Amino acid sequence: MNNYTTPPYSGSRSSTNTGGFYGGMRKPAQSPVPVAPQENKQTDFLNWFIPLVGIVLAGLSSYFLTLMAVKSEISENKAEISVAKEKINNLTSKVGGHDSDIKQINGLSKDLAVLSERVNSIEEKNKK
Repeated sequence: MNNYTTPPYSGSRSSTNTGGFYGGMRKPAQSPVPVAPQENKQTDFLNWFIPLVGIVLAGLSSYFLTLMAVKSEISENKAEISVAKEKINNLTSKVGGHDSDIKQINGLSKDLAVLSERVNSIEEKNKK
């Protein structure tokens, strides 16, 4: 430990211990040690406990409020889905009856194509 009364750059040294300087910087006489009494720990705990309980309660209340809103939206969506499903089933039953009609139309169009081909062949025979 170097205790100087003159600055370290001056070239001269003095070994007098004044306790004021340490390496060109002022050194504290005593290092303060914070001492907390027991009752201060209790108030410190309360200062942290009350805001933490408030944060937890705010989080729980916002969670349940959001949960209630989401549940109501889910029930609305279920109702809309059931209405749409019923409409789809109704339309499917109506379209299902027309499948046989479509098959008949396809058969008739084939028959019509065969008949028109026969007419064309008869016309060609008559032209010769």
